[in-house]
Amino acid sequence: MSASESIPPPTRDPVPTCLMVTLKRRGAMKSKLSLFALAVLLLAAPARADQLWTWTGDCVTNSAGRLPVPPCHTATFQAITLDSYVPGTVFDALGTPHPITTLVSASYHDDAGGSLTISQQFFDSNGTNFKFPASSGEAEGFINTQTSFFRSFADGTWKFEAEGAAPDCGPDNGFLDPFCGYTATGIDGTWIVTTPEPSAIVLVATVLGGLGVCAWRRSRFRRSSAMGT
Repeated sequence: MSASESIPPPTRDPVPTCLMVTLKRRGAMKSKLSLFALAVLLLAAPARADQLWTWTGDCVTNSAGRLPVPPCHTATFQAITLDSYVPGTVFDALGTPHPITTLVSASYHDDAGGSLTISQQFFDSNGTNFKFPASSGEAEGFINTQTSFFRSFADGTWKFEAEGAAPDCGPDNGFLDPFCGYTATGIDGTWIVTTPEPSAIVLVATVLGGLGVCAWRRSRFRRSSAMGT
């Protein structure tokens, strides 16, 4: 018998059961702490929840100076603001010092082809003021710029007037109205006020739900192990 055959191969001592349990507990604790830290970070992060105003009304009159336009029957207006805007209050864009614009965008459209879009950049340099209602229904709401205005009154009546809003207004119609002015009035104006849910809140709910599922599965495993022993 050779010397190599007489020497038994090295063996590795099995890991104690108590050590395995400790390692599993530490791993589970690290996972929970990671999920908890993620939830804290999401809650601490600023969540942008833009506010949305949607308005609809019935047209009574519409005109575009000397430009021929079809009759208007329905009109819509939509505005989006940052969540820093307080509904029902007047935002004065001409204040001193110049306030940070809370308007994201605003637009008017009707079925005669009249339309206008107001961007945040345009309102920041040309806006005057705006006010959007705090609740849905017939309410006062308006927006004014140097070249346009839209206003809906508490009784449902409304008026829109703006340059560059006339339907099918282009270079060929410049001799009739180079500014493409358009006016529409009507009744039965109604607002719908909505605030989209912040995405961060959805993510936090998902993380917390994951924590709950992990805790439930762990408790279920413990019960089944106890019943097996």
